[in-house]
Amino acid sequence: MLPLTLAEEMKPKLTIRDVARIAKVSHTTVSRALNRDPSVHPETAKRVLQIVKKTGYRPDPLAQRFARKRSFLFGLMVSDISNPFYAELARGIEDRAFEYGYHVIFCSCDDKSEKIKRYTHIMTELGIDGLIFGSARLNDPVVRGLLEDRFPFVLVNRKLRSEKGNYVVLDNILGGYQLTRHLIEHGYRKIAIITRAPQISQPR
Repeated sequence: MLPLTLAEEMKPKLTIRDVARIAKVSHTTVSRALNRDPSVHPETAKRVLQIVKKTGYRPDPLAQRFARKRSFLFGLMVSDISNPFYAELARGIEDRAFEYGYHVIFCSCDDKSEKIKRYTHIMTELGIDGLIFGSARLNDPVVRGLLEDRFPFVLVNRKLRSEKGNYVVLDNILGGYQLTRHLIEHGYRKIAIITRAPQISQPR
């Protein structure tokens, strides 16, 4: 699509109701005609589409999303997108979402409650269809609020203390056992482990 000229940008934006007035039909009929709804009489649909073409009317994509009650947008919140683990995770989610016609909005929250709260508010206001959390605390109030509101979300590599909600995690107990056994089998005896802060949600 070519960019609009300054003169075109300054023109009042044509609305679906303007098209309906010109075509002498309801705005609902215009919407159905644009969506090729078979319930619209062929002659009416033809007239509406001709007017749309002549006037240069362009449907508001945001309004269309709300009408369909779907935005085809996902939110993905991680601790730090520059972390190789999260970068690879984000790429996999983005590629898979694209296959199904969805797009992903990325946020790095640095495991800070205020950022999690603010980004969650912004993305839900945008009308996202769901949220993927790669960053959450064991008793995260934002995540618990989404759970109570029945807003669709999934935790990745994280869990709530209550273990409610949907989550995808690794078996860290098995992984820890295999790593330790591997070190012992190679003759190591003084083994240390570095973990995250205890309030940070992590799978067991």
